[in-house]
Amino acid sequence: MNPLIIALMAQVSAHSAEPLLVTQPQVTQPVCWYQGQEYSEGAVLNLDSRQLICGSKFENEDNGRLIWLVLDEEGQPIRPKRGGSKITIN
Repeated sequence: MNPLIIALMAQVSAHSAEPLLVTQPQVTQPVCWYQGQEYSEGAVLNLDSRQLICGSKFENEDNGRLIWLVLDEEGQPIRPKRGGSKITIN
């Protein structure tokens, strides 16, 4: 157990009758969902005549949201095009 958690538990226990258990938060990894099941990045689904792969929405995002991408005939994911919004500064 983490020494910090043990020290915190001892300090809290000294001031109250009930011990307090402190746990570290779990880090959640992004996943794709299909029919109530989680799929990790790189998972491939065969649906009808198409193949889908779980991957990042944009190629240069390593930690972004994952989505299902259609694979082309060469097995490469087809990603959505980025919006062409412009910023104008007066």
